[in-house]
Amino acid sequence: MAIALSLISLGFSAATLRTAMVATTFLSDYLRSYVVQGQILLIEDRLDSVRYTISVSRMTNMSGTDFPDKVRLSWRGEKPDLVAGDRVRVQAMLSAPPEPVRPEGYDYARQLYFEGIGGVGYAAAPPLKLTTDTTHRHFSILVESIRDRIAARISRSLVSVSPEARAVCIALVTGKRDGIDENTERILRDAGLAHLLAISGLHLGLVAGILFAATRWLLVWSEHIALHYPVKKIAALVALVGAFIYLFISGAAWSTQRAFIMTAVVFIAILMDRRGISLRNVAIAALLILIMRPEALLQAGFQMSFAAVTVLISVYEWHSRAQRTWRQKMQTDYLQTWWVKKGLVYFGGLTATSVLAGLATAPFGVFHFNRYAAYGLAGNLLAMPVMAAFIMPFAIIATLLIPVGLDGLMWRAMAFSVEIVLFVAGSVSSLPGSVTDVAQVSPIAFYSIIAGGLILCLLRSPMRLAGAFLIMTGTVLALGPVQPDILVSRNGNNIAVRLPVNGRDSLVPLSVSREKFTLENWLRANGEGEDLAGTRTLQSVLREQPLLGECGRSVCLINFSRTYRILIDTRQNISSLDCSEVTLFILPNTKYRGRTEICDAIIIDRAYIERSGALSIKLKKRFPKILTNQTFRGERPWVHSP
Repeated sequence: MAIALSLISLGFSAATLRTAMVATTFLSDYLRSYVVQGQILLIEDRLDSVRYTISVSRMTNMSGTDFPDKVRLSWRGEKPDLVAGDRVRVQAMLSAPPEPVRPEGYDYARQLYFEGIGGVGYAAAPPLKLTTDTTHRHFSILVESIRDRIAARISRSLVSVSPEARAVCIALVTGKRDGIDENTERILRDAGLAHLLAISGLHLGLVAGILFAATRWLLVWSEHIALHYPVKKIAALVALVGAFIYLFISGAAWSTQRAFIMTAVVFIAILMDRRGISLRNVAIAALLILIMRPEALLQAGFQMSFAAVTVLISVYEWHSRAQRTWRQKMQTDYLQTWWVKKGLVYFGGLTATSVLAGLATAPFGVFHFNRYAAYGLAGNLLAMPVMAAFIMPFAIIATLLIPVGLDGLMWRAMAFSVEIVLFVAGSVSSLPGSVTDVAQVSPIAFYSIIAGGLILCLLRSPMRLAGAFLIMTGTVLALGPVQPDILVSRNGNNIAVRLPVNGRDSLVPLSVSREKFTLENWLRANGEGEDLAGTRTLQSVLREQPLLGECGRSVCLINFSRTYRILIDTRQNISSLDCSEVTLFILPNTKYRGRTEICDAIIIDRAYIERSGALSIKLKKRFPKILTNQTFRGERPWVHSP
C-alpha cells in the first residue's frame, strides 16, 4: 500500500512539473479558418476520413510564435499521397479542444494538452505537400513511417479477405486501429475481447515468449552450442530485443510500455539468474512510466493494465506458496498422466487468468465506460487459444519474412485465424444479456473499491481483510442514486430531464437530433446505453403524461416534485418572468436582463451557461446542487476561456 501511495504522490508531483514545462496555445472556442504549415507527425487512416497530426511551424492569423505546437485535423475526401515526415500547407478550420460534455465527464482537452495539441478541426482542402523529409531526423517520424509501411504491406497482402479481419491484423501488428469499424469494435467489446485490440501484456508476452522458446529450441539442436554456451540467456536476449522492436512498431501505448518494462525485468532477471515475476516489478514499471508520462495515472488504459497485472501476480505468488501443499493432496494416478497434467495446467491457467483479469478490470470498465460484458469468460476461453497458438505466431513469422518478400502466406493464415476470433466474438456478443449498461457510479465508491483491491493484493497480514470490507462498502455505495436530474449541454443547444418513462427513470431530451454525441454520452452515463433509436423527446413524454407537465414548441413546464417546478424556455429576448410558481428557470438562448431581486427562483440563462460550460443539476429536498464544468475543471492549464 505504501508503494502504491508513493507512486500516486510521485505521479501528481511529476505531473505538476510537466505541466510547467509543456506549453500549449489554445485557439478560440469557435471554428475559424487558418492556413497551417508544418510537418506531419502522424497519419491515421479511418474508414471515412484521414486524420493528421501536424507539428506547426507557421500559422496565419496568429501573431509571432503564438500558435499551437501541434494541431490535429481530419480530411474527408480522396486521400493525398502523404507520409509521416512530409512538410505540408493546409487550409484548416480549427478550434480549441472541446470541454467535457458533462461535469465530471472525460476531459478530452486534458489528454490533448499533454500531447501538445492545441487545436482540432478539419481540412477545408487536401494538404499540399511542400517538401519530403528523407533524413528522418525525428525518431518518432522514422518509427511512424515504418508502421505505415508495414500496415500498407499487410493491406496489400490481404486484399481478398474481409475488411474487418484485415483491419484487426493491422491493429495487432502495428497498433493502428483506425480501420476497424464500429460494429467490429462493438462485438469484441461485448464479448469481453476488447483487450485483444489494445497491445498489452498479452501480445507482448506472446511475442517475447514465442521468440524465447523458438530461439532456445533452435539452439539446443546443436550439441556444441547447448553444452558450451548459455542457451537460456541467449534466448532471453533475443526475446528482449524482439519485445523492444514490437514496442515501437505497435505504437508504444501505456499498456505496451508497462508490458515491455515488466517483460524486460523478467528477461534481465534471467540474464542475472534472479527471480523475474514479482510485485516489485509492477512497482518498477509503474514508477518508470509515471516519471516519463505522469499524466498516464488518470488514463483508463494505464489503470486497467496495472490492475490486471497486480491481481494476477498477487494470486500467482499466493498460489506458489500453496502449491506444495496442493501437490501433496493431489498425488493420484490419473494426475501422473502427462497429458492430463498439461491439460489441467493450460485450461486451468487460462480460466483463472480470464476470471481474475475480468474481476480486476471490471470496476474500471464500469466507471469509465458504463458497461460490463457478462460472457467475457466464455469469449476468452474460446478465443485465447486461437490467439496464442495461431494469430501471434503467424504475425511474428510474417514480420520476419518481410525482408525476403515471403510474408504473404503468413498474413493470410493470420487473417483466417482472426476470422475465427471474430466469429467467436459475434456469437458470444449476440447472446441475450451479453452486455449490462451501468449508470455512472460515484467517485467515492470507485476509489473505495480500488483502495480495497490494493490492500487485498499488497498486504500479507490479516489486515488485508480490511480490503474486502472496503470493496463491499464501495459496491454498496455504487448502488446508490448519484445521477443528476437535469443536464445542460456546453452551448445550451440541448437539455435533458430525468423523468419516469415505461417504469424507469430515463433521461428525456429536448431534441434527439441536436448534439447527438453529447446525448449519447449522457445516456451512457445514465445506464441506458448509447442507442438513440428508442429515445423519446420531452414534448412527446409530457404529451402522454400531462401530470408531469406540458410542453409547447418553445416552452416546457415540468412538475418535477412538490418542491420543484421547472420551466425551460428556448425563446430569445425574454424580458420578464413569472416566478410565482416556478422554482427553476432554464433560458439557454437569452441573456435575461429583467429584475431578479423579487424572484426566489434560480435563473440559468445564456450568460450563466457561457460562464459555466456544461452543467448538471441534482434536485435535492431543500435546495438544488448545481455542478458546472467551470467549478469541476478549475484553473488548470488545459482549461481555456472563450
